[in-house]
Amino acid sequence: MKQKIKKVLINVNDKILETKDKLFQTNEQEIHNWLFSVIKKNLFSIPVSIRVVSFSLFLFMLGWGLWADTYFSVYLKSIVDDVLFLSIIWALLPFSKMILSLSIWELNDRGNMKILLFMSKIFYIIAGFLFLFAGIFHQPIILIIAVVLNGFAGATMFTTYESYIRLESKKHSPGNSRGLYFSSINAAYLIGAILSAVIINRIELPYVYIFVIIFGILSLFTDKKIVIHQKRHLKEVFSKESFLHQFIKEVFSFAPLKRAYIAVKWYSKSMIYTLGFEALFNIMAYIWFLFIPLVAIKNNLSLSEIALVFWLMRLPYVTNFFTNGWFDRYDKKLFIIIVILFLSFLFASFGFNESFWSILIISFGISLGLSMIRPVISSLISEQTHINDTGTITGVQQFVAMLACIFGSIGFWFFSEIFGMQTTFILVGLSLFVLAIWGIGKKMKYRINTLKTKKIINSM
Repeated sequence: MKQKIKKVLINVNDKILETKDKLFQTNEQEIHNWLFSVIKKNLFSIPVSIRVVSFSLFLFMLGWGLWADTYFSVYLKSIVDDVLFLSIIWALLPFSKMILSLSIWELNDRGNMKILLFMSKIFYIIAGFLFLFAGIFHQPIILIIAVVLNGFAGATMFTTYESYIRLESKKHSPGNSRGLYFSSINAAYLIGAILSAVIINRIELPYVYIFVIIFGILSLFTDKKIVIHQKRHLKEVFSKESFLHQFIKEVFSFAPLKRAYIAVKWYSKSMIYTLGFEALFNIMAYIWFLFIPLVAIKNNLSLSEIALVFWLMRLPYVTNFFTNGWFDRYDKKLFIIIVILFLSFLFASFGFNESFWSILIISFGISLGLSMIRPVISSLISEQTHINDTGTITGVQQFVAMLACIFGSIGFWFFSEIFGMQTTFILVGLSLFVLAIWGIGKKMKYRINTLKTKKIINSM
């Protein structure tokens, strides 16, 4: 009995001392402990399988972050110095992704995700070699093949990863899971961009794709640790009536498009509006990703400075892991509309600012806005998706996103040829402003009608 009382007293004393330590912490210690507890809480609430996927994706994107995506516009311009041809290539990348996304979501619902991931990484590694050779020998034909293969790989890998995360996180912290997923991609970009800024002057541009190949192989081996409860094995890929046979059959068929239309038709208008947000986001993101580096080149920024712009453009995305749940307490659609209104002024600002610091600040602002609405849009789609349609809706989301990128690329080129690039940025800003005002008006009208309906019901 005495020993028990002694243990209790020791525990109480320890707690008192612990409380005393917390009372006398500095502000820096409190912030450090708060940040650590947030990271720990958020991270351990995520299933292990999603943590493995995020790490594999981090490795993979590190290869692209090391110069390949940082200087993609510059790399294309070094091979083909023609704005029309560049726009066609930029449109070709999302077009090839769009074609394959129609088939991949079908296979995600009833195929083997692990085989799809394996195939996507192989496509990416081959595309890395082709990008390397296209840059060394300045061959546009090899470049086009590389872009198409890269599009096939991207559609396969990202649709499969997102389907898997949407499926696995349905009952376990979906917000944190998506936050970790997006943050792992952009953390790799941040590290890659910083290294690029330091080392870019010591390596020729085409050789950056060697890193895509190396980290693609590392990521391929990491995918082996992903737990996917499906019975098919990798050896079945080349067998009779195999997965590969099914894959090719689905790619060259209109049946997936028909089934997607039937599936989406049963959803409410709210899903259609959310997919509209997805399209608008990708138009803004594609213009931001491809044309802002060209603005930087036009204004005589060095490759190191472009890497810093790219780094700053990616910085806000890393905060997805910490801020994802903050927006759940607000009206998500209204929040997206307000951010679009904010972005309209920033896109228009590119028409009036040409200095390095102006480009840095505006790029950071656009990145901040886009990073805030990216997980919110995904969250809205996930909330409205039936568990049996996970792969289907993810595929439709990818299809809509890539279609938007095509129109964004071709449309921006068309107006740039007529009005010039800076005026086109102003037109983009004005278009976003009109859309945002229209969206706010629709929201206000809906709320007024809701209040009127409630008053009528209460008066009865």
